[in-house]
Amino acid sequence: MAYVVGQFTITSTLLIILSSALGLNFYLIGNLLNILLIVYTMITYKKLFAINMKETMIGTLLFFLILTITFIAGSVLWAFYLYQSGAFENLN
Repeated sequence: MAYVVGQFTITSTLLIILSSALGLNFYLIGNLLNILLIVYTMITYKKLFAINMKETMIGTLLFFLILTITFIAGSVLWAFYLYQSGAFENLN
C-alpha cells in the first residue's frame, strides 16, 4: 500500500501544482484525484491478490461503509464535546 500511495502522491502533487499554476480549481482536481486513487487502489489490489471484480467491489463498498460510520461517529463525538464545553453558547 505504501508503494501505491507513494506513487500516487508524487503524480497527484505534480498535477495539483500544475493546475494551480494554470489557474484551475485545484480543490476540484484534488477531489477527482482522490476518486482516481480509490480506483487505482482497487485495480492494484485486484491484480495483487488475484481477486475478481465482484470481490473488489464488495471490498470497496465495505470500505465506504466503514468510512461513513467512522465519520458519523466522529462527528457526533465532536459535537457532544463542543456541547459539553459550551462552545455552542458563543454562536449567538
